[in-house]
Amino acid sequence: MSRKEEGMYWTMVGELMYQKILNLFEAIEKLPVVSSIRNGLVMTIPIVLIGSFILICKNIPIEEYQSFLSSFGNGVILNIMNYIYDATFGMLAVYIMLAISSVYARDNIELYGSKYGIPLTAVTCFFIFTGVSGNNLKLTSFGALGVFTGIVSAIIPVLFYQYGKNISQKCYYKFSSVGVDSNINKAISEIFPILFIIFPCASINAFVVQGLGYSSFQDFFLQIANLLFSQEGRSFLGGICWVFSTTFLWFLGVHGSNVLEGVAQHLFPSTTVLNVPVISMGGIPHEILTKEFFNIYILMGGCGTSTCLLLAVFFFSKRKSSRGIAKIAAVPILFNVSEILIFGLPIVFNPILFIPFIGVPIIGYCIAYFFVSIGFVPVIMHDIHWTMPIFFSGYFATESYMGAVLQGIILLVGTFIYRPFIRVYDAEKIRIAKNYLQDLIDTLQKNEQINKNIILTQLQDQRGRLAKALLVELKEALKEKKLKLFYQPQHNHSQQCVGAEALLRWENEFLGMIYPPLMIKLAEEAGFLKDLEKFVVVRAVHDMEFINFNRKEPLKSCINVSAITIQDTTFEKFLDEVSKKKSVQKGSICLEITEQTALCCDEDTEAVFARIRKRGFQLAIDDFSMGHTSLKYLQVNQFDMVKLDGTLVKKIMENPRAKEIVSSIIALSHTLGFTVLAEYVETENQRVELEKVGCLNYQGYLYSPAIEFEEFIRYIEKRPEKAGSIK
Repeated sequence: MSRKEEGMYWTMVGELMYQKILNLFEAIEKLPVVSSIRNGLVMTIPIVLIGSFILICKNIPIEEYQSFLSSFGNGVILNIMNYIYDATFGMLAVYIMLAISSVYARDNIELYGSKYGIPLTAVTCFFIFTGVSGNNLKLTSFGALGVFTGIVSAIIPVLFYQYGKNISQKCYYKFSSVGVDSNINKAISEIFPILFIIFPCASINAFVVQGLGYSSFQDFFLQIANLLFSQEGRSFLGGICWVFSTTFLWFLGVHGSNVLEGVAQHLFPSTTVLNVPVISMGGIPHEILTKEFFNIYILMGGCGTSTCLLLAVFFFSKRKSSRGIAKIAAVPILFNVSEILIFGLPIVFNPILFIPFIGVPIIGYCIAYFFVSIGFVPVIMHDIHWTMPIFFSGYFATESYMGAVLQGIILLVGTFIYRPFIRVYDAEKIRIAKNYLQDLIDTLQKNEQINKNIILTQLQDQRGRLAKALLVELKEALKEKKLKLFYQPQHNHSQQCVGAEALLRWENEFLGMIYPPLMIKLAEEAGFLKDLEKFVVVRAVHDMEFINFNRKEPLKSCINVSAITIQDTTFEKFLDEVSKKKSVQKGSICLEITEQTALCCDEDTEAVFARIRKRGFQLAIDDFSMGHTSLKYLQVNQFDMVKLDGTLVKKIMENPRAKEIVSSIIALSHTLGFTVLAEYVETENQRVELEKVGCLNYQGYLYSPAIEFEEFIRYIEKRPEKAGSIK
């Protein structure tokens, strides 16, 4: 095997392994338990942000400000802040436990029939595990120290509730009563599933308390965690183990810092405990690994050294959604609150960002430990709060500018480590988004085929999320006039170009050209389809004015307008304004009415159509066939053109019935005085067959696909103007 072949082989092996890892993480991420943990933690972000904001306000390091808080109104402001903090961060474990269990119950309500059983079970398990029945219950168990217990309490019913439910359903008739309120019966049906779970939990807690001698399961976890980390102790390797463990838990969607808070307090006490007493006695502080060391140098911006991640996204990501999340997360990260970025980007179960998310904090830890150990940067001398922003924290904690300089070095190194992974993540997200886009298009097309209306933005999966994201970008594109009009030429039987259909196109920065019916559907769902169609009219009128300026025979532009829009009185006023501002030549603009089933056949509609035609605009019916709906509109309204249903044109060569229907429409056009145009004409044989039955106007790939305006101008310039129009 040559070196080239060997290189290709290992490249192929690497790509295969990479894809397998992606598939593994994707499969794990789709697990209901994992999804519930991630989404549940997202739901607690408001509580975390409120608590963080209060904490920031409480700990602003200005002596006059702190004095004001303590003295004003006998400390009333400080008391209010404490109340809010205790009700948010002080009860964080409870909120997380309720959020995770509630999310799972909500997403699986069809499976369980109730969304209350699982949260009730989780609450009961949590109180059992925290030792609520004993004398050793501590309120701190409800806060950050109890987060791990809260997550476990939420996961247990998620995993086992269905087993209890299945057993309960077999015996349901024994517990339910005919004629009793259905809510009573539902409540009774939850008894056994709840008992099925809480009895083993109570048994486990009893074993931990009476058999092992701990005060509760919560206390047992903290002691075991302390034991695992105490083997390395407060050493360099112990610090690495701590950084890895907390960051890895964050990657799994678990608040690592809170889960292992008890371990941190035991293994890495604060500077107040380790260094301040030495300083007060006139000694030289020497303890490097204090709690503040990790807060200042490793948790800059939050877990994963999030400030580095934030800067990497700002400078190196090309995706608007990623930069948008970064903008929202910027202020919280300034105060070391990273939840929005971690769950919004997301980092959780993201295989591409796993390496830098774990690696950057460890590398930052090594850099900080090295510079402090050699004396380049002083050890931490003051106990500062974890919400203090970067650079300020480094300066105040060390009483030296070198603390801030060290933070800057770690920030720079970490940002550039994240850089290549952010680029790869962008590319992978675009690939995945294109797959979801195709799924979204397939869903729309399938429902169109069976005439079923579907609300794409209400889909509760990745398709729905993509639809909402596209909707936001479409609004922005319309506002900034980034949408384009393409023109598909129309020819008569003499091969002269006599007009074109104006077709709206949107080229997304990352997803490319968006399927036009999807674009229309999203605008319709969001209620700005009229604005979209008005944009098309204004642009098409402007383009035709430019094209027809020196032409003897004006080209005609056909513009699609929905039936709902054209019947709106405001649209009629809009057309009046357009005709006054622009020199609309009579017959140069033809409004094609789509979705005829929504068109009313009454005197008011006839009057609207008459006024529109009086202003110089022509009217056409799109996708005309010999069905009852199509004929009904010809009976009561005067249209200038009908465009044949594409299925008739495509089948005219092999289906005699299709040919007969087209022939009948042509005959009807002579009687009622309208022009017939065939779309989807792709071959010369089709055109000849259409001409034989009297259809003399064509549009389709035989002549040209839809092309940009500049190309359309070149298209008509190559074809000298002759007398002719759509007739």
